[in-house]
Amino acid sequence: MESIYAVIMGIVEGITEFLPISSTGHLILTQNILHLDERWGKDVVDAFVIIIQLGAILAVVAAYPGRFMGLLRFKENRGLSGLRGLGLLAITTIPASIVGFATHKYIHEKLFGPTTVAVALAIGAVWILAVEWFNPKGKKEGVDSITWKEALSVGLFQCLSLWPGMSRAASTILGGMISGLERKTATEYSFFAAVPIMIAATFFELYKSFKFLSAENFGMIAIGFVVSFIFAWLAVKFFISFLSRHTLTPFGWYRLILAGLVFWLVAAEAPQSNLFNLESVAAGKLPQGWIAAKTGEGPGSVWQVAEDSTAPGGKALAQISTEGPKQLFNLCVAEKANFSDIDLKVSFKAVAGKIDQGGGLLWRYKDAKNYYLVRMNPLENNYRLYKVVDGKRTQLGSADVKTPAGKWHTLRIVQEGDRIQCYLNDKLELEQKDETFKEPGKIGLWTKADAQTYFAGLKVKGK
Repeated sequence: MESIYAVIMGIVEGITEFLPISSTGHLILTQNILHLDERWGKDVVDAFVIIIQLGAILAVVAAYPGRFMGLLRFKENRGLSGLRGLGLLAITTIPASIVGFATHKYIHEKLFGPTTVAVALAIGAVWILAVEWFNPKGKKEGVDSITWKEALSVGLFQCLSLWPGMSRAASTILGGMISGLERKTATEYSFFAAVPIMIAATFFELYKSFKFLSAENFGMIAIGFVVSFIFAWLAVKFFISFLSRHTLTPFGWYRLILAGLVFWLVAAEAPQSNLFNLESVAAGKLPQGWIAAKTGEGPGSVWQVAEDSTAPGGKALAQISTEGPKQLFNLCVAEKANFSDIDLKVSFKAVAGKIDQGGGLLWRYKDAKNYYLVRMNPLENNYRLYKVVDGKRTQLGSADVKTPAGKWHTLRIVQEGDRIQCYLNDKLELEQKDETFKEPGKIGLWTKADAQTYFAGLKVKGK
């Protein structure tokens, strides 16, 4: 099955890399549909995508071998060859390289999601349709006629492609057309300009992500790389042939339709995506539909909304009791949320606790004595998966991980059937199979004993 996923991702990358429809946007949407972050782990997926992009890039070199060999003939300093050709490509590459390096962290944190991709697809669609409608007449035909000024202009437009969904191909082709290049010339220059910027981006990302790969990953990576190369080569040949008879308008309408579909899918999930809106809840109260419960006896399990300027939205749901005995589990349960297969995520911050610290998520909750649980304990520096049956906790998995108290971290669990995957700060740490609880159940938050913990941004998808 993993090989099939690798083939699908390779096809998507190969077809979309050089068309004005955004390969990154399509890959983000595809990996969301296939749930690859849950299957492979986010770090492995990121490294996989980076490497198969290199396959697509090399397809351009294979499609235009004479043109790239000409760049190495340093005595032919005319047109797009020799040192002049390398200089033109460098000028086109530099702006996006600088902006990309400066904004890399923000882009990965804020713009790599279905909604932001859909917005970029829609904006790019309108841009394509507008440029083709006004139809700027390109004066320059053939890439050898490109000037330094036009190369820089294309490079500045290429900065727009750093927003996933805008498309590097669309940004450079449209930028070239606006700068005075004929459509086919702008497209071919877009192909050549892709090679240096994409190689730089690929090796930059690969340097950071290679450590997350293991020997078992290289088979699927090889499959994705080869498939991406083949389909990218075919896409380049098709696109040039297509533009000899048509405009870019069909790609604009395709992007607009795809953006609308993504918006619709995101909206369809929205009603169950965020189970509490703490902004509308007064401090000292529980969100509507949530109740406090206990596993064990004794004082404790006092839950309420608390002000916290560092929390998403400025508020958090907090367990504030300091009186819980060692064997008491403090629970806060969503009464009306019932899920079987589930993707559940929350941010948490360990505030205090002498007996215990940290907290966790619970799901497939039947009652206060029967449920699954994953928790992180900063005092012990471990991340553990449990099942609680008749009030007795049994460990299913454990990982040694350091998560400093007083800082926000993210917990996430994904369960399909009997397969449970547990993430900490977006990294897959635990994976187990268990069939104890098969029926849908409630979800909730968990702390132990005197652990004072803040939770925010709880999100869930499931059925």
